[in-house]
Amino acid sequence: NTRAPLSMIMLDIDYFKQYNDHYGHIRGDECLKQVAQLLSQSATRSRDFFARYGGEEFVLILPDCDEKAALQVAQRCRAIINAAAIPHAKSQ
Repeated sequence: NTRAPLSMIMLDIDYFKQYNDHYGHIRGDECLKQVAQLLSQSATRSRDFFARYGGEEFVLILPDCDEKAALQVAQRCRAIINAAAIPHAKSQ
């Protein structure tokens, strides 16, 4: 028992139902794939685990990662998604 920290980050896409309703399910699937590809860049260590949890929800499991480091990863996730600037006319 090493008592090493383990962090989990859960993410979901805001207004995804509205995105699907406005752009259609094919574009919605493409959006999910794009977001997944972008978020997978945030789990950079070989032991990090990234997965789609359900619907528009994703999870990052970060072994040997304390709260401070997990916050940095979460902020990196947000920055990567913001930089992608995926158009969403119904997000407001």
